[in-house]
Amino acid sequence: PVLGRVSMDLMAVDLTDLAETIQIGQLVELWGNYPEVDQLAQYNQTIGYELLCRLSARPERRIID
Repeated sequence: PVLGRVSMDLMAVDLTDLAETIQIGQLVELWGNYPEVDQLAQYNQTIGYELLCRLSARPERRIID
C-alpha cells in the first residue's frame, strides 16, 4: 500500500510483505495495469492526471508499451 499522500516529490510505499523477495536498487513499477494511476489517485483523493503531472524529472522513467 501507499502510505500517506505524495509530499513534495516523495512517496512512501510499504514493502513489508515483499521483504524476502525485493532488494535495494531493484526497479519497481509505480503505475501500470495494477494498480492503475486512477486507482492510486482515488485512494489519495485526487485525479490520475495530477499524479502524473506532479512527478518531477528526478526519478528515472521507462515507458513500457
